Amino acid sequence: MNASVAGLRVIRTLTLPADRPVVECEVELKNPDTASKVFTYWQQHNYRADGDSGAESRQVMTKPTARGLHVVVPANDWTKDLVAGWTAGVDPQDRVGLAFLMDYNALWALYNCGRSTSEYFFEQVLLPGGMSWTTRSSAVLIEGLTSVVHASSRLAADLQVSAQDGTLCVQHALVAPEPLGPAQVTTTLAWLNRSLAIGAQPSVSEVDGLGREPRRVTAEFPGQAGKPFIIQVNIEGDGWEERYEFAYAGTGTGKEPGEHVEGYTIPAPPRHRQIVKPPVLTKVKNERPRIMHLRGLYYKLWQVEAAAARLGEHELVPSYYKDVGDIQMLSVPPWDYAEIMKQDVIVFNNIAYGAMIGEQGTGMLKAYVENGGAVLFLGGPQAFGRGRYHESAALNDLLPVGLTDAYDLRPLENGTRLAAAPGTPLAMIAWGKQTPVAMWMHALTARADADG
Repeated sequence: MNASVAGLRVIRTLTLPADRPVVECEVELKNPDTASKVFTYWQQHNYRADGDSGAESRQVMTKPTARGLHVVVPANDWTKDLVAGWTAGVDPQDRVGLAFLMDYNALWALYNCGRSTSEYFFEQVLLPGGMSWTTRSSAVLIEGLTSVVHASSRLAADLQVSAQDGTLCVQHALVAPEPLGPAQVTTTLAWLNRSLAIGAQPSVSEVDGLGREPRRVTAEFPGQAGKPFIIQVNIEGDGWEERYEFAYAGTGTGKEPGEHVEGYTIPAPPRHRQIVKPPVLTKVKNERPRIMHLRGLYYKLWQVEAAAARLGEHELVPSYYKDVGDIQMLSVPPWDYAEIMKQDVIVFNNIAYGAMIGEQGTGMLKAYVENGGAVLFLGGPQAFGRGRYHESAALNDLLPVGLTDAYDLRPLENGTRLAAAPGTPLAMIAWGKQTPVAMWMHALTARADADG
């Protein structure tokens, strides 16, 4: 068994509430070991809302993405640009199906094998020894809808658009797994650039309550038929509120509902990850310097080992960077609190953010520095801008330069000869008799609050 998961205990608890058509699932993973474990958790559901396992599935499966509502195709369907933690499958003929709810903050991707599975994959988890990680999800019975454009623990919604005699009609169908009191449904039209549509006043409707039987609400917008819009929906009750939106391509475009509307995107909400770390961290004092060198592409150009040799007796811990498709990793990952606190310096030599297992890894780096450790980031085509460092709040805090999503490597015409700055320790000069020449540089700007 892979050492990164060996020994983990998985405790799954299923709960069926007596008053709601819901199956609640809690999964706790415990690490009884002293060393950290790094893993990815995955859940798979095999089901057919149409109940027919022989013929091709007719169920409509939907997912919320940054490109709008995505309707699953009858093939392997990966979706990673998610904006909410739900997916659903409904048989439009029998109007029955399931909505699956999961933690958006921990979600990495949703996958469907044809129209017969709903699967969700979570971001990598770094679990220190003696600690546990928990996630919760649920499956909710949906009745009375032909598809789902929005789902939460409170309600599920469908939305159908039609145009007749110049009027744009938006019909909502709303169901709730447990009774909700009176609510106000506000429907607003906006252009694809999100400015409010001129001449289209918001439509406001009152419903006296929501439950398992669908409540239907129609919003009409005279003179707006045929145009592309963002249909924004706000449902407000006593002490609660739900917001969602739907991109309408307009008539005559040939697009089916759920197809991407050109020019339309949804900003992804920020994620608040569950970071598990020990309550107390202590930096280990070594008799001789201990250096972890994370070696990316072209690492030899930096001559880190030659520079380290100038320190005299030291211990070097090498690790190699691997880039396999969508996955970046390190052959000897430093993601263990006990191990990382033994290092005196960690050198990131042209390493992409993807190999740092997200905010868990960079958060560990930040804690390591705050407790006396040191990190050195060296450049290259996989570092800084192209390395997606800007996606990490911890790296933004640690680094003394401003980070962007741009490819920031710039060529230096004819090269630039380098020299040691005044006062540079001898240990940092590893060039010997050769004068180094820089051919590329990262176009980065020092932060105003940076030291030095």
